[in-house]
Amino acid sequence: MKRYAMAMLILFSMLICSGSVYASTDFEKADSSIKEIILSDYQLHYADTLESHKDSFHGLKNTVFHDATLGEGIAFYRIADLSDISSLEFAGYKFPLYLDGKQVAVIEANNDTGEYKIFNISNQDDFDRKLKQAITQYKGKGQIQLIDDKHYNINSVYINDEADKHYIDLNTNKLSTPKELNNKLNELNDSFYKTNTEDMGAAVVGLGGGALQQPKTSILLPVVLSVLGMLFLTPLALLLFNKRIGK
Repeated sequence: MKRYAMAMLILFSMLICSGSVYASTDFEKADSSIKEIILSDYQLHYADTLESHKDSFHGLKNTVFHDATLGEGIAFYRIADLSDISSLEFAGYKFPLYLDGKQVAVIEANNDTGEYKIFNISNQDDFDRKLKQAITQYKGKGQIQLIDDKHYNINSVYINDEADKHYIDLNTNKLSTPKELNNKLNELNDSFYKTNTEDMGAAVVGLGGGALQQPKTSILLPVVLSVLGMLFLTPLALLLFNKRIGK
C-alpha cells in the first residue's frame, strides 16, 4: 500500500511539473534593459523618419511618432542548417510599436555590431494580433519559437511538443511538417527566390512588404560620365577645328 501511494505521489508530481513547464511556455522575450536601449535608439534616430512618413505607418494628423511606445520584444530565429530544419539561430528581437494604443509598426533589432541597435522598421500592423493568436492556440502544448528568415521568406511559429514538431505559417496559417518545410527550403535554395543578403544593402525603414535600402552606386554612372565628357569635349574640338581652317 505504501509503495502504491509512493508511486502515485511520484506520478502526480511529474504531471504537475510537466504541466507547469508547458503552462509557462511562451515566446522568449527581451529583458527591460534591451527594450530601453531600443526605445532610445528609436527616439534618437527613427521617430522623425516615421513622422515624415506618417501616412505609410498608419499615423493620423494629430498623432506624433515621438509619443509612440514599444511592446514586448519577441525573440526571432532564422534557419541555421538546411539539413536540420529544426536547427535555429538567434536573429534578434521584434518590438511592436504602438501609437495611441494602436499597433502601427514593427521594429527589428539585433546585436550583430556588439550592441543592440535597430536594423529595420516595417509598417506591419498585425504582428501583435498574430502572436497573441498563436499563443492562445498553442500555449501549453510545447516549446514555441518565432522564425523570421528573410533568406527563405519564412515567417512561422515553430511548435515543438512531445508528440511532434510542426510549423504554422503566420501569413497563411498553413500547418507544415519539418519534412514539408525542408523540401520547400531546398527548392528555394536552388531558385532565384533566395535572397542574397550581401547585395541587399542596409535596411533602414521598411515600407509595406519591402525595405528602403541604402543607395548604391549605379551601374549607369560610367555611361553618364562618358556622355557628359563627350558633350564637354565636342564644342572644344569644333573650336580648334575652326581655328585651324581659319589659318
